[in-house]
Amino acid sequence: GGLVHIKGTLQCERPNADLHNFKGRFNWLDDGAPGVLPVTMNEILLRGTLVKNSNAVYGLVVYTGEETRIQMNNRKVPFKNGAYNSFLNLQIALVGALQLLLCLFFAILSYFWKDIYGQMRYYMAFDVFVEGNYRNPVVYVVINFLTFWILESYMVPISLFVTVEIVKFWQGFVFINSDPYMACSETGEVARCRNSNLMEDLGKIEYVFSDKTGTLTSNDMRLRQIAVKGLVYGSRDVAMERDAPLDNYPQAMEIFDPNMAQVLSDFKDMTAWTKWTNKGGSFAGLRKGSSHRLALEDAEERGVAVE
Repeated sequence: GGLVHIKGTLQCERPNADLHNFKGRFNWLDDGAPGVLPVTMNEILLRGTLVKNSNAVYGLVVYTGEETRIQMNNRKVPFKNGAYNSFLNLQIALVGALQLLLCLFFAILSYFWKDIYGQMRYYMAFDVFVEGNYRNPVVYVVINFLTFWILESYMVPISLFVTVEIVKFWQGFVFINSDPYMACSETGEVARCRNSNLMEDLGKIEYVFSDKTGTLTSNDMRLRQIAVKGLVYGSRDVAMERDAPLDNYPQAMEIFDPNMAQVLSDFKDMTAWTKWTNKGGSFAGLRKGSSHRLALEDAEERGVAVE
């Protein structure tokens, strides 16, 4: 009931796209007693927020429609274009601009040439009105500009993009797919190029960062050494996958660490308890309830010590 009688106003910043900060204050009156409550991002629920740990939320709408911060952060998807295509488009634009300037220059120059030298070429009939000989200078320049544009149109090769795509296809689907140095040495599977832009993307790579989780590695993990409570077992020069077959466990363990192999062999042959008691071992040195003592007691109950 008290919430219904609260009257107040919220002063906040103008709509913006900042999703991490909010500045405002709530001026309220409750039974005639004024109060000011600061409003930060901790009290703001953005559009689309799901509240799961509360039964109900009483709030005040701050921004609506296109002024919501989520909506203001929605930007148009930028047009994606390859670096090589962008470079190619720039070169074509430069050639087109050069062709435009040349055609305009030749069209203007042809008009002055007609007045100075064209009169002496009687066979061109510049002194009479015929087709192609326009008395209006603007019309004459425009017509000759279009004429030179057609003559110089070969400066921008129309088949350029087709030729580039053929080259990309040949490099990707022929060179990569048939390259023996890019085939797997174990399975013999060759590389497969599925996009003609692959060569362009590979050419842009300058640095390779790998977390060594299998993306750029073979995910081949080999055991060399292990450390248990500060004791290191094994050797860096050990190569179990090369020196001993993994299906021969005793031989592999002997190669990995002879001391560990002896201990495991004693437990396997059930002689570890005898060797331990012959050296004066007892339960007194083990903490009561510890996993080591419980294991030895369980072994004794099962008759391992007797064996």
